[in-house]
Amino acid sequence: MTEKISLKTHKTPHFRNEMDEYAIIHHNGKIIKRIAENLTEVENIENKSYNVISGKYKNKKITLIETGMTAGNTAIVVDQVISQGAKYIFKLGTFGALQENIKIGDIYIPNGAIRSEGLTDAYAPIYFPAIPDSELFLKINSKSKELNITVNSGIIHSVNIYSPYYLETFNSDKYSYNQYKKIGALQQITQ
Repeated sequence: MTEKISLKTHKTPHFRNEMDEYAIIHHNGKIIKRIAENLTEVENIENKSYNVISGKYKNKKITLIETGMTAGNTAIVVDQVISQGAKYIFKLGTFGALQENIKIGDIYIPNGAIRSEGLTDAYAPIYFPAIPDSELFLKINSKSKELNITVNSGIIHSVNIYSPYYLETFNSDKYSYNQYKKIGALQQITQ
């Protein structure tokens, strides 16, 4: 039997003692600053490792955090913000398309992921499906339609390498770029 470890019991050095209930994370600090333009009561949080901004959106306190690239950096941030009280974490990111119909600027909400980055095995067994919270997924899609925003969904292929090296790295018989493309994986995302 596996005992569940509570992250709440561990203090983290990178963030203040309390985190807002909602956190939005992205690897690019410029995007974090653009999102902050939509907040009120904006406060830059002193932090030695990350760009952290707190503010309000429609009276809800939100923390914005620049994670840096790769799954490892993202995992460190996620673990730390959970330990400091965040309950809802939204990871925004960018990706390289595997399917020709995907255009620059298209918005995708993954409904599943092929986990090839190696890190998530530490959180869940490889055979556990990588799927989003179904209620949140449906809410995002419903709200997008209401706002007349085109949002697509599909299965992504999550890797921990920079996009230009993707074709070379995944050309073995076991992990073929074309194999993932044929089975309908929409995009390759570097955490």
